[in-house]
Amino acid sequence: MPESKGRKRGRNRPSQARRSGASTAQGTSGRRFGMRAKTWRKVRKWGFFGAAGTIAALIIISFSLSAFPGGLSSDTVGRTSIVEGVGRFVETKGADHVPEGQTVSYSTTPPTSGSHWPTPASCGIYDTELPDEQVVHNMEHGHVIISYNLTDPAEVSRLLEVAGSLPELERWAIVRPYSKIDPGMVVMTAWGVRDDIEGVDEVKIRAFYDAYHRNQFSEETNRLGRAIFCSL
Repeated sequence: MPESKGRKRGRNRPSQARRSGASTAQGTSGRRFGMRAKTWRKVRKWGFFGAAGTIAALIIISFSLSAFPGGLSSDTVGRTSIVEGVGRFVETKGADHVPEGQTVSYSTTPPTSGSHWPTPASCGIYDTELPDEQVVHNMEHGHVIISYNLTDPAEVSRLLEVAGSLPELERWAIVRPYSKIDPGMVVMTAWGVRDDIEGVDEVKIRAFYDAYHRNQFSEETNRLGRAIFCSL
């Protein structure tokens, strides 16, 4: 019997040593800073979450800054900024919805902001005029509107050729004939910005589209941006 008890105690000794070693390892870091192991684990856990949150915020900020194409000029008013050398600022007039079919009086022709119908138009190239009240909604979503009143069929063909080669036109732009501007003109508009172009100037058309399609300055994008940063 004594011999049996001795063997039992012998088998227990390594387990006791392992438990003692584990306890020592777990408690070393905590005791180093004058706190228990359980408290130290909580500190490490919340420190990890804090670091992760900081990194996420920095990533969001870096993407926001990198989204600005070119340099931004000091011509910044309200929620719209102008990419330097491309278009000009037009004071924004809000983004309320009105019943479809209701006429809206805009401060500019064509408009660059203001009240509009609830449903935007599908992006693409049109051979008929589209109502301002509809395409203003498109600009709210970051789309570019290319309005033209060209009397020379060759110029119309050239414009449609240039427009058709713009990247992702079917997602980010509308091309429409527009009789309310002077003959021979092409007017590029986005939310709060426009450029009046005489004839078909491919360089200016591409510059405006590159600067303002997926418009980070649009009312829609600003609401999203405010929601993201308020949640941080």
